Amino acid sequence: MSRGDWTEEYEMREAQTDDIPAILTFVKNNFDWRETMLRFARQSLVDPTRMDKARFQQMDLDLTNFVEVMVRCHSCQLFIHKASSEIVLFNARIIHQGPTLQEFLEDDSCTSTKLTTDLPQPRDPLFKAYFQFTRDTIRNAKIFQSFPRLDRAIEFVAVVVHLQHRRKGLAFYSIRESIRYSQKNNCGVMFGLFTTKYAKRSAENASLVEIHQVENILDYKDETGEKVFENLPADSDINIMAITVDHACDKHNIY
Repeated sequence: MSRGDWTEEYEMREAQTDDIPAILTFVKNNFDWRETMLRFARQSLVDPTRMDKARFQQMDLDLTNFVEVMVRCHSCQLFIHKASSEIVLFNARIIHQGPTLQEFLEDDSCTSTKLTTDLPQPRDPLFKAYFQFTRDTIRNAKIFQSFPRLDRAIEFVAVVVHLQHRRKGLAFYSIRESIRYSQKNNCGVMFGLFTTKYAKRSAENASLVEIHQVENILDYKDETGEKVFENLPADSDINIMAITVDHACDKHNIY
């Protein structure tokens, strides 16, 4: 499928609160933590003997809370397969408001006034540790210091693609189509944390570039003081990727 004809098979729209039940079903059917870098967490977090009914129920509740908060409070993008009317992509995005000049003067390490406060906090130990890892990583990237005079930025928090519609470039199209949304909402930069070589390629195809290499991941510790990861998958490539919206418009001929 070429980059120009994806609209023949799919349509894109913003998620609405009425979509939440369908999105929940889609996410729970197409997201499996065992397919991600979470499977390389320390043994105590992924030990099968500790994955009891209560644990899975909490994971399910954490995913439910995440979807509901993101759809109700933030910007989520859906791709719909026209032939089946099924959701085939869910892109959870959040707009960050940059710190004021006064906030910079008081604390030059601040990065965003809304970096964590508007996101649901998972309670399952595995999800909680990974969530904190992502937030700490993005905070350390200092997005608003990297791009002077930046007032707002849009983050790709999570992208879920239907199992039967992968390898079709939908993640790329999702990022590219977010350019117009960013323009309308006065966001100067689009960015995200990408954790695999495949995800990074999608970002690179959309002209995002690496601005922060995540190092010493195996040394990262959670709030208990224990290391979160024991190993990393061979296809891991963990980076913060970003692009200014003006540059993205030029690269993709969007005016």
